[in-house]
Amino acid sequence: MFNIARQEIKKYIFIASTLSILTIPTFGFAEEEVAVTAIALRTMQTRQFSKPANEVVNAINADCIDNDGTGSVQPIRKIGTTSMGGQGMCGMKIKMPETSLLSFIPIVGSVKAMADSDSMMKSISRISYDVKESSDGKTAIVRMRAYTAKNVQVNDPALYAERFKLLGDAIFTEAIAINPASQE
Repeated sequence: MFNIARQEIKKYIFIASTLSILTIPTFGFAEEEVAVTAIALRTMQTRQFSKPANEVVNAINADCIDNDGTGSVQPIRKIGTTSMGGQGMCGMKIKMPETSLLSFIPIVGSVKAMADSDSMMKSISRISYDVKESSDGKTAIVRMRAYTAKNVQVNDPALYAERFKLLGDAIFTEAIAINPASQE
């Protein structure tokens, strides 16, 4: 009787371990980065705003702070000209993966931990900015470069589109005059 129970247990352990080994490649570890040309990367990283460079720099700094970032973009004036610009970076907090009940199951937990670690290392750790003002001072060109925790430049157009939308919203918000109530 105990012999039959042992054989059943061994059979279930064998099936469970085989299934767990077969599912490891499906967690996305074999993702391949798509090669992006330099001109395509520059195009997705660059936008022109119809605002002076100092307003854009202020909006970048406000956006960095609003998103729990650290660092700033410093305004730069070219010697001998009235042209403004700015350079700097915003360091982003890396989101740590949440612990789940799967973490306590030996095989599944280790696979989940590897997947969480991989996604954490692919998250944005910093964004560098280069702001240049047009000669008439009415527009600013911003080049944004995002880097992962592995210090690899991000080449995802959707990410840059989202970040530039947030920057556009920050420029709009910074332009609103707020008259706070007086308190005595």
